[in-house]
Amino acid sequence: MVCVTFLASPFPLLHRSLFIFGAFPLHHFSVVARPYGLAALLILLLAMEYARKAACNPWRVGVYNALLANTSIYGAIVACAFVLVPLAGTPKTGYSQRSYLAVVTLLTGVGVALCLYTIWPTSDNLVMERQGMQVLQAGYVNLAAEVLRSLYAIISDQQGWTGYILTGYGLQTKLSQLGYTSLGTVTSVVGLLAILALFIRWPRVLIAFTSCFVASGLFSNLMYPASNVHIAVIGIFLFALLWITWSRYYSARTLYWPLLTYFLGISLFFHASDGVHTAWRDLHETYSSSKVAGGFLTSMYPDAIVIGEPDVFGESLPYYVDNPIYLVRESRFARWVRFERPFNRTVRLGELMNVSAQLQRTTGKTVLVSLPKPIEEFQPGLFNWSYGRALEINEEELQRFRSGFAEVAGFMEGLETYVFYKENHYQNTAPSVLPLSQTKSNGARGTIAD
Repeated sequence: MVCVTFLASPFPLLHRSLFIFGAFPLHHFSVVARPYGLAALLILLLAMEYARKAACNPWRVGVYNALLANTSIYGAIVACAFVLVPLAGTPKTGYSQRSYLAVVTLLTGVGVALCLYTIWPTSDNLVMERQGMQVLQAGYVNLAAEVLRSLYAIISDQQGWTGYILTGYGLQTKLSQLGYTSLGTVTSVVGLLAILALFIRWPRVLIAFTSCFVASGLFSNLMYPASNVHIAVIGIFLFALLWITWSRYYSARTLYWPLLTYFLGISLFFHASDGVHTAWRDLHETYSSSKVAGGFLTSMYPDAIVIGEPDVFGESLPYYVDNPIYLVRESRFARWVRFERPFNRTVRLGELMNVSAQLQRTTGKTVLVSLPKPIEEFQPGLFNWSYGRALEINEEELQRFRSGFAEVAGFMEGLETYVFYKENHYQNTAPSVLPLSQTKSNGARGTIAD
């Protein structure tokens, strides 16, 4: 993605350099969710194709679009929007304009169909609980009303997307947190109008971006809320459209292009500022304790069964250890959880203890129960994690756990934290405690001697 932009884009050297250090390529597409980086690469390859002076190869464009449609639902939306972008020049020999569009549309349609086949929700899928599906089940009139409300939210940019696309961080959210809610709303609306004004001279390009923005907003409002990396895909599409129009129509004799140069430069400067700051934080802050927790398991409990709560934290451990991970909600050993309605339920602390005892009896192995914080910090009540999953604890379970389980190690840095516990009557068969010096160097909170 970086090489394609730096070597093939028509922007000035300063703009290309700022883009490379922006939050999207430097953080979101390389650290947070690398599959979306593939979507960004395909979008930029399509920009390179559409920017050619002569019409590009329709088969190559169609294949890029089909692949893009299978990176994510937002990739599929962008792929459909690319079909609306007008051709440059006359199609190559052997292709009429109609046959050229037919090839691109056919291949794009195949890619979108495969995408829909892959992601179409089953009755147990999480998306069935989203507002859009529930309203649809209630009737088309209710759905139409909800779509209209969502369209108003998109037009007024209540989601705050434009500030994020133009600056790399949630400008509207930051202003709202400072108490300037009205200013944040006005800024978002002005930002959206500024983006649309960029393409006012090219109606089909304007329609392509608007349709992409609206379709993505409807999906986010009705089906599944977009995160920053999803919005970043829309931002890369905007960058690609600027790439295409710049390559085709740039002229220093008109006032539009110098103004666009400054506007884009300021926007990319904000992106680079946030990208460098975020990259520095990536290098110096711990996002997950899974690595040090894995090191502890490898050295001290290489054969132990791990029961994690929340169970999704266990998905990071297999990158560093081979310990079997048992998912209580799904009653199976697995390295990943299934976010489906039968498994999105509340478990009790007593259930974790019972499963631990049962696994030790049936397998003869040590079982470690991992909690996100020390048991001393829990109180009776309901602890919600996400997706309808929660841990419920009453006073009796809390006392039974405190008396029946001993903490063997705790790793409390980052978003994914692990405090491992083991039943007391199994202590004598376990390895010795992790040395205090190693505990500190690995970021562990502390240990309890066996």
